[in-house]
Amino acid sequence: MGDILFETAYLPEHRDSPIIPASGEELAAVIDQMKANGRTDCNYLTIFAIDTDRSHIAHIGVGVDVGNDVGSIYFVGAEGAFFSKGRQVSREPLVYFEFGNPRFFAPDSGIGLSDLKIALTRLYQGGGVKPGNVEWQDWFDAEPE
Repeated sequence: MGDILFETAYLPEHRDSPIIPASGEELAAVIDQMKANGRTDCNYLTIFAIDTDRSHIAHIGVGVDVGNDVGSIYFVGAEGAFFSKGRQVSREPLVYFEFGNPRFFAPDSGIGLSDLKIALTRLYQGGGVKPGNVEWQDWFDAEPE
């Protein structure tokens, strides 16, 4: 496995020009940018971890509650598919928006933004491996029927 490239997007303009962080700290800083931006229609961050041969190692989705210090993360990679497991925030799925489109997370997937930023730093440092500082639960379809 060669160097890993991380492509990230949370605003429409990032579709054609994704954010390419040069470090784990830069990847984690995107969470602060999202909070400062304050847009509730674009509070979902897509992250692709890509190997030098352009194969995807992992797909990560991050929801940020821009009004609070809470977010959620899901990870899909060689280890499987997982949601973060945090405190019970709601009886209903947590909803974040990717360019205005809803993305649903487990009701108990909310974790502190400081833990979320540590997870993104470790994701980068680990080359796209699921970060160990987060408690995980198996992924399931959280979209309401």
